[in-house]
Amino acid sequence: MRGKKSELLCADDYAKLRQCESLSDLKLYLASKYYHAELQSGTDAPDPARLVRSCTNKFVNDFQQLAALASEPLATVLNYIVYSFMIDNVILIMTGALAGRSFTELSESCHPLGFFDSIENLLVASDLQEIHRLVLVDSPISGYFTECLGHGSLDETRVEFIRNSVYKVYLEDFISSCNILQGKSKKFSSLLNLLYFEADRRVISISISSVDTEMSTSDKIRLFPKYGYLFPTGQMELASCTSLEKVKTVLAKYGSYCPYLSRFGAVEPGSFDKVWFI
Repeated sequence: MRGKKSELLCADDYAKLRQCESLSDLKLYLASKYYHAELQSGTDAPDPARLVRSCTNKFVNDFQQLAALASEPLATVLNYIVYSFMIDNVILIMTGALAGRSFTELSESCHPLGFFDSIENLLVASDLQEIHRLVLVDSPISGYFTECLGHGSLDETRVEFIRNSVYKVYLEDFISSCNILQGKSKKFSSLLNLLYFEADRRVISISISSVDTEMSTSDKIRLFPKYGYLFPTGQMELASCTSLEKVKTVLAKYGSYCPYLSRFGAVEPGSFDKVWFI
């Protein structure tokens, strides 16, 4: 773990990457920083997609190596991390299937960590029950989808509802497991902070995207994870917001409670997404 951590890019590395004037310069710098094995093949001019794929492959190889060597409780945490990529891939292929895209095309957009044996069957499943029977039933994420799929056919609105519902159940399960593990070790506080951040991020995103829609307060609450710095009072207030300005007003109230929430007070409502990257 210490060896892998030493290979992570630092702030100085990113400053130097910003100074690269071409993709070739960027590739050369990355090759000098533990990416040489992934970037040494191929002599033709690099392209952005290939560079991203090479860097992703390094991450996947390193992650899988750690997962193969991990003992508990790290093994459990790494499994939960993989589940998020599996969920994203399932939702991506569902969305692509609605647009008539092929699995070959869709698989290029999927994350390698999120592949599992039956995922290709998503393109032949004709309804929500078949998705569970043909694709998910033997996967470790089956339980997250069981109570969210329901019956009927797929459309874009349904897929978005499934995405938010599944992530709610997944985050609640992950956080609940970490709370249990924290009782045995005090090393989980940082991970729980990250998971609370993700829970809040999803709550805020749902609140923003539901403005000017027919989604009711109770509908929003059903999609909010029962964890996070905004739970429960902030979530209730956000669920009742009918405009972006009201969302901004609610978040400003929680700035002293959680520092990153105070950043929303300094941006225009249309720029909320930028706050997550500050």
